[in-house]
Amino acid sequence: MGKSTTPLKMRGTNSQHLRVSPPSPFKSWINRRLALIECLTDEARGALRLGVLSPTQARHMTQLPRGNQNAAMRCATEHALTSRELSETVTLLLASGTQEQAQFVLETPRQAIRQSQDNYVHQWDPRLSTAGNRAAKHLGFLLDAIAKMNHWSRTPQSPTPVWSHFWLPHWLHF
Repeated sequence: MGKSTTPLKMRGTNSQHLRVSPPSPFKSWINRRLALIECLTDEARGALRLGVLSPTQARHMTQLPRGNQNAAMRCATEHALTSRELSETVTLLLASGTQEQAQFVLETPRQAIRQSQDNYVHQWDPRLSTAGNRAAKHLGFLLDAIAKMNHWSRTPQSPTPVWSHFWLPHWLHF
């Protein structure tokens, strides 16, 4: 394909005729499309071709093992998840340690996302004293932070965490 001559106005010069080549596809775009073809299951590729699954959703699903992609795709279509919600669902599926946790995420994805984003909320226990409830609250925060750190240490591709994201009570900061 030949280059076209197009008049362009350049800063500080008169109108000049420059050779402008048409935009070429970027390598990262090609690599993303190849990853979709290579990493998706046949059923997910078919849904992508039909438009049931958007390219962004398909890209999120490539993070899952092939055995979990069809279940995640069915979950996304049944619950009409947005791309962001599917991304969160995929993250939760990767973080789930048991089959029960994964099943809960697939059956009620929005509820699982809400629970994962909520901070620990301590319920007042009338059987405990004020000091006992305070200790239980701090223990709950601590256990939540330890669970997050444990997940980070078990996930092979996790970036190094920013420890300030793990909220700890003021008396526990180092």
